[in-house]
Amino acid sequence: MAAMAHMFAQMGQEVPEIKPILEINPDHELVQKLQATNNEELIEDASWILLDLAKISEGLEISDKVEFAKRLTKITTKAL
Repeated sequence: MAAMAHMFAQMGQEVPEIKPILEINPDHELVQKLQATNNEELIEDASWILLDLAKISEGLEISDKVEFAKRLTKITTKAL
């Protein structure tokens, strides 16, 4: 979707409003682990990271790069 909007913009055409859709696979190991935990801080951090990663993979800008880096560092540190 983001690639199409970028293409429209480069051709000088009006870019239609595209509302992104985040699809979550409930069977994915990460989602299963998040469902099994009661750690609200971990759930929130991981949720923001997943949303930002989805945006990045679509070529979109994330709203707060500093917070993204902090969350990713915090979770990575706990995992090691």
